[in-house]
Amino acid sequence: VCQIEESMQESASRALQRTDEVLARAREALEFAEDPIARQGLRRAEATQSEAYSEFRNSRFEPALKLTQAARVGAHRVLRRSSGPPAPPRR
Repeated sequence: VCQIEESMQESASRALQRTDEVLARAREALEFAEDPIARQGLRRAEATQSEAYSEFRNSRFEPALKLTQAARVGAHRVLRRSSGPPAPPRR
């Protein structure tokens, strides 16, 4: 049981780091974007990641893993949205 928990802890730790990297890319992608929907998606993903860290700190590795994966999915959505066709110029 100890090894399984250690393995789950390591998996969750690596997953949290990967999600942090994707969130950083999403933040960069939105730095100059005027897309309120994408910004809202990023805030939601960041909040979910924050919950994942809270679960991790409380040694609840499985919920932490699920939450960080959900946050990563949200960050990837933001990246896909921000890499779409450019918005038409404003007049």
